Order: sequence, then C-alpha cells, then structure tokens
Amino acid sequence: MKVEVKLFGIFCDFFPPGTKGPGFWLDVEEEAGLKEVMSKLKIPEDLPKSIILNGRVAKENQSIQEGDVIAIFTPITGG
Repeated sequence: MKVEVKLFGIFCDFFPPGTKGPGFWLDVEEEAGLKEVMSKLKIPEDLPKSIILNGRVAKENQSIQEGDVIAIFTPITGG
C-alpha cells in the first residue's frame, strides 16, 4: 500500500534517494504500522520525534492505512 510521508527538520536527512521534500509517497506492506515506516526510512528509534497521522498526534505503535498522511518532525519545546 502507499502512504504519504512528510519529513521536516533533522528528519530531512532520511529522505529516500531520489526524492525531494517535504512529501513523498512510500510503499509499505499491507499490515504495516508507523514503526515499519520509521524502520523503512532508517530513522533511529531513540531519536526524539513528533508524529502526526492524518492531522492528529500519533504513536509509533499505531497502524496505518492506504493513503494515510504521516508527518514527522523534531519535537517542539519552549518555555
């Protein structure tokens, strides 16, 4: 299945070869979840990140569906 992935900030280093940002379509297995997307893009598990799935905050263990839009960026902090 295909999902749209958008990478921002330091995650731009993980674009697949030949793609340009901020978004691209990624082929993943039918039963894939966000964790598999991170693995396919070689994003380290321990790298702090914020994940938005279809406009809502998501966790890496969530499942995904055909056509989902996934945005990954550096966590926003401030004070």
